[in-house]
Amino acid sequence: MFLSNRRASVMLVLVLLSLVGAPLQSAHAADDFNRYLRAAIRLYEGLDYERALKQLERARRVARGVEDDVTLGLHEGIILADMGRWQDAQATFKTALLLNPEAKLPLRVSPKVEAEFEKQRERARQELARMQGQEPPKAGTATAGKPEQKPATASTGTPGKKPGQKPASTPPVVATPGGTGTKPEAPPAVASTDRPEQKTSEGSALLPSTPPPAAFTPTVEASPRRLPVVPLALAGTGVVAGGLATYFGLASRGQVTAAREAEFQDELISNHQAARRSATTANILVGTAGLALAGAVVTWFLMPADAATASGETR
Repeated sequence: MFLSNRRASVMLVLVLLSLVGAPLQSAHAADDFNRYLRAAIRLYEGLDYERALKQLERARRVARGVEDDVTLGLHEGIILADMGRWQDAQATFKTALLLNPEAKLPLRVSPKVEAEFEKQRERARQELARMQGQEPPKAGTATAGKPEQKPATASTGTPGKKPGQKPASTPPVVATPGGTGTKPEAPPAVASTDRPEQKTSEGSALLPSTPPPAAFTPTVEASPRRLPVVPLALAGTGVVAGGLATYFGLASRGQVTAAREAEFQDELISNHQAARRSATTANILVGTAGLALAGAVVTWFLMPADAATASGETR
């Protein structure tokens, strides 16, 4: 029974440490991204373009989503344009604008760079429109639903006929058996139908019968507002460890009392050993709680000011 309590306490401590480790890693990645981005901006302002690109490459390794990728793409395109690498800058701008067509330049640039950026924005919008099946029809293609118009033919000069009107065909003459006269041959029967005559045009054959499926449109995930994760996690660990220490301390006191009131030697020894184990566990948890609370206070005062606000500091 006592061994099971000890195992349960060890497992609980391990679970708490694993829960604290995940938010700590995420917070460190966010802080690293902001530091690399700010370093790249300072190097760019100091005209050290090569080192600024290296800092952006390091920031790309710890990027957390689409918004960070768009931010890095815009900064990289600006630096490449100022270095005279226009083809690389155009490709970088277009990639970022395909992820977010409404993105704006985060830094002040020359009119030439701004004009090139707007040109790439228009191209990105056209490409996204083609992906969604919104391309306008080409000139010269017939529109479905309109009857085909035939050009009028010149008049033959026959009196009593309108220009463009074809002459009526004369039924053939067939001799009667008696030879007394002729009788016009009856025209061939034509099957009648209630459905109107449908004409197909060249344009209707080219149009698809079903609309094309909607293409995938990349979306931009908004990064949520971050809290000071490290101090809160350490404080929570300290509170939990303190509560467990209180529990094992009370259990140790009760086991000591049971050992004093025991009638047999074996029962006294068993309760005394259990009380020692509980007291040792309580002391360890008290030390853990004290370290966690102290770490929470220290990190709260030493944490940089931008760690508790949303990322994306740009000029």
